[in-house]
Amino acid sequence: MSPPNLLRLALLTTEDDIRRVAALEAASYMLKRYVNIIVDSQPQVKRIMMIAKANLVGFYVNCGFSVTRLSPVVHGQDPWFELAFDCEEARRPPMIQVDAFTSEAFQGNPAAVVLLSASAYHKDGVSEWMQRVAIENNLSETAYAAPRERTATSSEDIVEYDLRWFTPGAEVKLCGHATLSTAFALHDVGDVKVNQTLHFHTLSGVLVCRFEVNPDTNKLLVLMDFPEQPTTPATQSVDELASALGIQPNAIVDVKQATTDLLVRVTPEAFATLKPDFAQLGKSDVRGFAITAEMPKDSNVDIQSRFFAPRVGVNEDPVTGSAHCALGPYWAPLLKKTTIKAQQFTPVRGGYLTLDLVAAGTGRVLLKGEGVVVLRGKLSSSP
Repeated sequence: MSPPNLLRLALLTTEDDIRRVAALEAASYMLKRYVNIIVDSQPQVKRIMMIAKANLVGFYVNCGFSVTRLSPVVHGQDPWFELAFDCEEARRPPMIQVDAFTSEAFQGNPAAVVLLSASAYHKDGVSEWMQRVAIENNLSETAYAAPRERTATSSEDIVEYDLRWFTPGAEVKLCGHATLSTAFALHDVGDVKVNQTLHFHTLSGVLVCRFEVNPDTNKLLVLMDFPEQPTTPATQSVDELASALGIQPNAIVDVKQATTDLLVRVTPEAFATLKPDFAQLGKSDVRGFAITAEMPKDSNVDIQSRFFAPRVGVNEDPVTGSAHCALGPYWAPLLKKTTIKAQQFTPVRGGYLTLDLVAAGTGRVLLKGEGVVVLRGKLSSSP
C-alpha cells in the first residue's frame, strides 16, 4: 500500500496508443490535465509515482515527470524506469518577468506574470495575496493569469484565460504592458502557440491577443485588441497642471479627459523639459497623466509620451499600453493617419509600439509590441 502522501499512477499506454490519440499532443494534454487535477484538488499528495519502459520515458518527462531510478519491477524482457512528479513543487506558482514593448532586455516596461491554477485564482482571500505579491515585486504591474475550463464547444484555435492586474497600490481595470507580458509568458512556458489566439477575461471585458512575426526583425509581436478610450474636454486648471509638470501654462496645447486618465498635449520643447511634481500630481482623482507631444516629421515615430500615476503607486510608467487607447484616437485625426508609431520613455528606459486604428474595428485599437523574458522563477508563497 502507498503512503497517504504518495499516488501511484498506472497508465496502460503503449507507443502505438500514443500515436492513435490524435498524436502525442493530445495524449500529453490529457495526462497533464489529470496531474493538474491531482495537484489542485488533493493537497495531501506530495508525489505521483509511475514506471515506464524506455521508449516512453521521454513522453512522461515532457509531461513534467522526472526519472528517479531503474525500477526493480521485472515484467517482460525490457527494463522499467521509475518516474516521479513533484506535486509540492508544482503547487508553487511560476512567475515570469517580461520587459514589454521592447526587443532589448532592461528596456521597455517590466511586468511580473504569475501563472495560477483555476482553483488558486478563485480561492477566497486571493485578492489580498495578489496585492501583497505586487507590493513585494514593486513593479508598476503584476499580472495574474489562470486557464479557463475547456468545453465541448471550445475551439483549438482559441485559448481562454482569466486575467487580473495589480500595481503596488491597487488593482486596476486595464493594463496594456502587463497583458502583452502575459501573452509572452504563456508562449514562453508553452501554454499557447504562435498560431493560437488568446482571450483574456478581465474587468474590462474580453481582450483578444494574437501573435505575429515582425517582418523587419523576425521577432515575435503580440497584437492586442483593446477598447478605444474616447476623450472629452477636461475641466482641470491649466495653471495647476503646468505647475505640477514644471512647465509654463502656454506650453500646454490641449487637455482631454479619457476614461481613466488625463491626456495633456504639450509643445515638443516643453516635453523635453518636464519636471513632474509627483506629490502635486497624486492629489488628482484620475488614474494617471499621459503627457504627449508630436515628433518631428523626419523621426521614425509619430508621437512621444510620458505617463505619471502617483495616485496608484507608480510615479512614472516606462511604457503604458492602456494610455495609448486614448492617445491613438486623439492623434489619428490630427496626424491624418490610421497607423501611428509611438514612443514612450522615462529618463532611464522606454519602448515602442504601433497603434492601428482600423484593423480591430470601430471603437477598438490594435496595439502591437515586442517583449523579452528576463526572469523565470517560482514563488515560495501560494494563495
